[in-house]
Amino acid sequence: MQEDISDVECLLFPVDPLARAFPHEWKVSLFRRRAKRDADGVFRYECPICKHKFDHLSLEYLHGDHIWPYSLCGETTRENFRVICGSCNSAKSNYIDSVIRSALGSGDFRRMVFDFLKTLENAGNPLMDHRLEDFIGARPEGSPKGQ
Repeated sequence: MQEDISDVECLLFPVDPLARAFPHEWKVSLFRRRAKRDADGVFRYECPICKHKFDHLSLEYLHGDHIWPYSLCGETTRENFRVICGSCNSAKSNYIDSVIRSALGSGDFRRMVFDFLKTLENAGNPLMDHRLEDFIGARPEGSPKGQ
């Protein structure tokens, strides 16, 4: 499997995981790694969503995208990075893939969130001024009432 963003690139072009934008150099690097030569001999990058192809002259139309949306607490990390075209990025907005959405709705995930929030509450976290039910809507199955 082709490596996307390397450890070296992360060291050369570091980014704060809470930053809004990915380094431009990450986009260029991924473009170079994933571009394939077309029949006309020009290297083109294919948007993984719409399959439209872009050559190096149209690099500005490609965007560094948060797979897990930044607006939904997605980090700016290489594991959460991909390059898609501007049209797909605009259309995607903060949409979450149906596979991810179904995993989030599973009882296991809800239990994990519930347990995490309960740990914060028990530790006296000042941000936990509300009952857990206020944050997640309902207790996971099997959770005792009032906890």
